[in-house]
Amino acid sequence: MCSRHEEAAELAGWEDEQIEFIREKVSEEGKREDLKKGKAPEQVVLDEAAFLMDLASVDGNWDDVVDRIAGCYREAGLDDIAKFIAYRE
Repeated sequence: MCSRHEEAAELAGWEDEQIEFIREKVSEEGKREDLKKGKAPEQVVLDEAAFLMDLASVDGNWDDVVDRIAGCYREAGLDDIAKFIAYRE
């Protein structure tokens, strides 16, 4: 029997290698590599936010990463989106 998270990964067609790739991309080293390749800093943090959302959908850890995701949007100059993501009732 699969957990909710395993089921989400299966529905997305993700395998362990893909999940590990995403984890590497959100690491400091992964971000530095993207910057060295000439990617704009704003794009690097937006990619990080997207990867974190992907991981949260599989790991079920939205509460653990929501502030980091909002920070990525803030760092990219998208304050309204950052506020929307960080909003809690």
